[in-house]
Amino acid sequence: MKNKWMTVPIVAGALVLGSVAMVAGANQNLDQASVNGKEKTSILTNEEITEKALAKVDGTVTEVELERKLSGSVYEVEIKKDGYEYDLDLDAVTGEVIKEDKSKDDDEAGLDDNSTKSDSSDVAITHEAAIEIALKEAAGTVTEIELERDNGRTYYEIELEEGNKEVDIEVDANSGAVLSVVKDDDDDSDDDNEE
Repeated sequence: MKNKWMTVPIVAGALVLGSVAMVAGANQNLDQASVNGKEKTSILTNEEITEKALAKVDGTVTEVELERKLSGSVYEVEIKKDGYEYDLDLDAVTGEVIKEDKSKDDDEAGLDDNSTKSDSSDVAITHEAAIEIALKEAAGTVTEIELERDNGRTYYEIELEEGNKEVDIEVDANSGAVLSVVKDDDDDSDDDNEE
């Protein structure tokens, strides 16, 4: 009778340990192989997605932003052409256009304030060159780039993910000079580091 009482906890412990090991193994295989039947692959670069967006709308790219969502990563690309603003959402892995919006360009209609998005046709530095300059300041993945105009100065505002940090870099759109570098932990704490 004593042997039966000792056998029950041993069997229960073995079942619990086996279940934990099985779940851990399944999670590891899920991370390595696929999610929802889709093979994990790398996302397209900022330049590749810009090329695909310009193939859809041949205009001036003013913003590129990488959004990570539960359904997958999506690039949001803003293009200006002929007085209109096009907002494209592209799959970050395939480059396929998921959504396209066209609206009258508010900046051209005089609805902007002191700080506005600017047209890249009036600057010396391309957004690709600005990205190269920013990547010399911080190694990471570009998640957003915007061309801004503030108090007569035109600059690129570039956001990168560097490990667990978010890095915001401003690059002068005419000289290529780095105007500021701000590193921020992703935990949204208030201890920003400005270089």
